[in-house]
Amino acid sequence: MHPSRRSALALLLVSLAVHSTQALSDNKEQSATPRPLVGLALNGFLLGSNEFSGTLSFFPRQLPIEIAIPVYHGSFTDYEQSDIDLRLRYYLRRNQPYNTSHGASGMYVSLDARYSKLQGLTRIEFNNTNSRTERYYDNTSKLGIGVGLGIRGVFYYKWKVYFGASLNFGRYLTGDHDLFSNRGLGVWSSGGTSDDRNYVDLEFLKVGMVF
Repeated sequence: MHPSRRSALALLLVSLAVHSTQALSDNKEQSATPRPLVGLALNGFLLGSNEFSGTLSFFPRQLPIEIAIPVYHGSFTDYEQSDIDLRLRYYLRRNQPYNTSHGASGMYVSLDARYSKLQGLTRIEFNNTNSRTERYYDNTSKLGIGVGLGIRGVFYYKWKVYFGASLNFGRYLTGDHDLFSNRGLGVWSSGGTSDDRNYVDLEFLKVGMVF
């Protein structure tokens, strides 16, 4: 992924978070229910690499849940992968004051829906007619569902800075599988398994801020 495209994707997430916060603030007076908090987290391990991973989150103040939208993009040699998920995370910590300025925290379990777009090299063949090596490319889109578990903690309350880590397992219901010959690793976000029927998603450490 070109650095300018990674920067554009990061700016888009920030813009969505700020716009969501502003829109919810404008409607605050029209509803007796406190507006949800909005969080934005990035995977610092991938910044400056050929991968990008970020999550836009919404935290209802009076419920032990988080609505998360993780996005991932990886660009490798002859292979490119994009994932976007919708996750409902339920926090297990009891007697927690959810109506806070930083959202729910602690251990959670989650349900996941995923859309993936993959494209890359499928095979290489030698053409005896013209004595040339020919490379064949293809692409596929996939939908899947999964479950997961993770943890979220706040380590700087003044600036509402938090960290998170999770492990998710899922299965694709549509699309082609085992299609590409040189798929990426995607260690921190997609485990290199989006080309398989089953996927594993590891978010080792994301750092974010509540707006």
